[in-house]
Amino acid sequence: MIRKQSADKKRETTPERAYEKLAALCSRSEKCEDDARRLMIRWEIAPDKRDEIVEKLVKEKYIDNGRYARAFVEDKLRFSGWGKYKIKSALRAKQIDGDIIDEAIAEFDEPDTSSERLRQMLEEKMRRTTAKNNYDMKGKLLRFAASRGFGFDEAIGAIEAVMGDDE
Repeated sequence: MIRKQSADKKRETTPERAYEKLAALCSRSEKCEDDARRLMIRWEIAPDKRDEIVEKLVKEKYIDNGRYARAFVEDKLRFSGWGKYKIKSALRAKQIDGDIIDEAIAEFDEPDTSSERLRQMLEEKMRRTTAKNNYDMKGKLLRFAASRGFGFDEAIGAIEAVMGDDE
């Protein structure tokens, strides 16, 4: 019985310990305010203490939503092949301000690079996909592009470049 109590105490995270853990975590990788709040909810930190801890982390520059958004956008554009609509949606879900999102996307989004990347992904998808006819293939490619966060006009342009206009 004594062991169980000490194990419960060991798992309990105090606000001070939460701050230390978050500071260490933010030193290793970018986190946004929402990430920190979610962790503290999981650690069962009181709501008023959560706000204090986040404010302190922001003040001490462990957390910066702008820096986080720029890193997120760069990562998703470069390595995950996401389009700007999917990136915007993911950042909005993390409670990042719209102006910060727009600035981060504008900093990294190069339309020529984005279109070329989409075209390459569509070529690869087309090689792995079976379809009854061209119309069916275009529908599948359009859904694929939309799922990656690319706009309709950009997707149609890339699909036409990959398949040609023979309809």
